Amino acid sequence: MRRTPAAVIDVGGSGAAVWSLAGGAPRLSDQHPGAPGTAELALLGVAAARHGDAILVATPGQMDGDGLLHAANLGWSRLSLAGALDLPGRDVRWVNDAAAIAAGERALHGLDGRVLALVFGTGLGVAVADAGGARTLMDGDGIEAGHMATGDPEACPCGRSGCVEVLARRWMARGEGADALGDAVRMICDMARPDAVVLCGGALRDRARMRALLDVVAGGVGGLPLFGSAAPRDEKSAAPHGTAAVWAQGRRPG
Repeated sequence: MRRTPAAVIDVGGSGAAVWSLAGGAPRLSDQHPGAPGTAELALLGVAAARHGDAILVATPGQMDGDGLLHAANLGWSRLSLAGALDLPGRDVRWVNDAAAIAAGERALHGLDGRVLALVFGTGLGVAVADAGGARTLMDGDGIEAGHMATGDPEACPCGRSGCVEVLARRWMARGEGADALGDAVRMICDMARPDAVVLCGGALRDRARMRALLDVVAGGVGGLPLFGSAAPRDEKSAAPHGTAAVWAQGRRPG
């Protein structure tokens, strides 16, 4: 059985890219600006299939029991990824993009132990990676850590109110609520119990913003090693570097 995919379709709220993994090092093959719809996903699937039969798709959101995708920041509700890609006979698997990014950051930084990745983009992804793979961090009720309630009254795109993501969006947009965001990071760290924390994501490509956010969350991580992203500057995220770690746990979409 193949242990790694031939290509990765990395999807986010600000754009999507296809990466070839020929030779082991990610190489940009195609890209699409903005959140892709079903027509764009089909084109990305064709581009990825040029590199081989094993394709990993990394997107925000979660997959339900029917294999359908839900991603509020992409406007997807019960999306049939298999139908959109239309790649019969190919080994297509899906993982949450934050999990792939967490695994990629762990590899790029050369970290051991359990790594918590806070992925700041159009939303907030939270995942942990260790020697056994990577997964989206969920609370005891099956809610993504980025959508745990904080008591803030502002509505979140997911339909709830006061999610951790609301605090992240507010700080990213207006620089407000630093203390509340730091407290939320502390809550996430208490749940994840990581050995190190990495801040990453497309919204942090600006170095000044990254430095400011490192200062904001430093108190929340309680003295744990804290890093900015190790993804190369010309790459959208570290997700292509985490594919070997998450390929086996990828789900086949409906």
